Amino acid sequence: MYKVCPILNKGHGFVATASIAKGTRILNEAPLLVFDKLLPVLHKGPPYDEDLMSEVLEKAVHLNDDERATLGALETVYHGTTPAEQLVGILCTVGIVMGMRGDTDAQVGYFPHASFLNHDCRPNAFWSWNASTGRLRVHALARGEILRGDFRFICDCKTCQLPLMEMAALNALVQRSINLTNDITTRMRNGADVQLPHRVLRLIRTLVALKKDPDMPIVGQELGSAYLAGANVCLRNGDYERGCAFLRAVMKELEVTGGKDDPSIAHYKAVIENPAIEPTYGETSLWIEPVPADAPRPVRRGRIWNRDFRAFENWVWARAEWVPPLSARARFLPLMRLPVNNTVNYVFHDGEDASLMPIFHRHWAYAGEIVRVVPAPVWTIYTRDDDGKEAAFCVVPDKEGQWIDARLYLPGQTFIAMYETWSGDEYRELTLKHKVPVSATKTVKMPLSSFFQLVDSFNAVWPSGNKGPTLCEVCRRQIEGYEYLKKGCLRCYSAFYCSQDCLRAGRSQGVHETKCIFLQDYDIKCLLHADWTCFVRPISFPVPHPV
Repeated sequence: MYKVCPILNKGHGFVATASIAKGTRILNEAPLLVFDKLLPVLHKGPPYDEDLMSEVLEKAVHLNDDERATLGALETVYHGTTPAEQLVGILCTVGIVMGMRGDTDAQVGYFPHASFLNHDCRPNAFWSWNASTGRLRVHALARGEILRGDFRFICDCKTCQLPLMEMAALNALVQRSINLTNDITTRMRNGADVQLPHRVLRLIRTLVALKKDPDMPIVGQELGSAYLAGANVCLRNGDYERGCAFLRAVMKELEVTGGKDDPSIAHYKAVIENPAIEPTYGETSLWIEPVPADAPRPVRRGRIWNRDFRAFENWVWARAEWVPPLSARARFLPLMRLPVNNTVNYVFHDGEDASLMPIFHRHWAYAGEIVRVVPAPVWTIYTRDDDGKEAAFCVVPDKEGQWIDARLYLPGQTFIAMYETWSGDEYRELTLKHKVPVSATKTVKMPLSSFFQLVDSFNAVWPSGNKGPTLCEVCRRQIEGYEYLKKGCLRCYSAFYCSQDCLRAGRSQGVHETKCIFLQDYDIKCLLHADWTCFVRPISFPVPHPV
């Protein structure tokens, strides 16, 4: 299947002697020498400390003449002044890390055959270390004849000989993939897969499409890692079926890059059988809902790809188009649940401005009940949020010179302050700071608990952001057809009745009157109706419509 032989101007290389199918295990080799102290200088070269030199010489003594001759014939870019330094330089060039990529405590091995495998700008083989068997595995990524590269040599491969414009386009493609991967990793580390899972999944979908680009020089498990991120997002938010579909895609990639005996495959199979073993499974219930009967069911069939590939793809990525439900506690948050990356001083005006990890593009609103108001020297509003934590804000005039009206801030009322975050090229700090302009605040003349009840009552009538009324205000039965348009409240458009009897009962008993008074407020209606992902400017009161 392969042979090790000299290659013109390239030293020795690993060459295939026949066509090799994708996924074929080319090599399964144990290390001939193992070093504990070589990793810090691997692919870096001198200087070498005495402990490393002693370790290399001590272990090289046990090689026979042929093994020592093979090792000495290998190329190196770290030439030494003594035979010992030359030997260490060779091992620094051809050594292979025996562990996960990025593991800082891993050992380094010398392999009689695998050490001839080098870097390639368009790799067609992938190696992985199996700790359970103590062997290095090399698998073919695609059909090819030459399985070698130009590691630490001047590269003259087809990719490196591309015209300047084509090379720039390829570099931009690779850089975009790197940026997307880093963005997804940062978002998930900061909890975006819980706060905005659909947006993270949308980025993962873009990354997968990018990895499948014919011009993309993909390496090994990169596509599998993108699928794994999708599985983590779905499982964390309770979508078992899609999470399993992603895991099966991961296993399919691992079978190519690591073989069917890859230890990770057994773990993912166990997660599919019992997702409860995954610590993050079901942390939220955002995506726990019945799967439509006509949806493809790849998990239950035990297959990852359906015959109807397009339908399957649409089903897998459907969550990327998911719209978060409008609930009181999803829009009006306590201070410590707003996305910040540092510790916030509860006495906000006494501390420094909070800074934000700018990874979202979305608006929230802080909501707290006013506890007390201190008018001098600066108007300070002390509030208590839904978590029972107290936060203080200095309310200052805005740019238009709007001054504070003391009647707007009374104890027992609900205080609302706008909050905005950004992503993309325009990184900005949060707009909710210790000094809040008048135009960024709103007070509602009811306690915080009553305000949340009002919002939740509104959401029960207008689910998922203004998709139509569903429940009768009096009997709570679902309203059929469009009759509710004739039987609703013409002042706030949030109360509907299933019959004339319920309409008369509702008006006579005053069931809706209290709620109606507040829902006539233009700002409140805008806050409840708005698609909060669409604002591109800071929100002020009165609330502008999304653009």
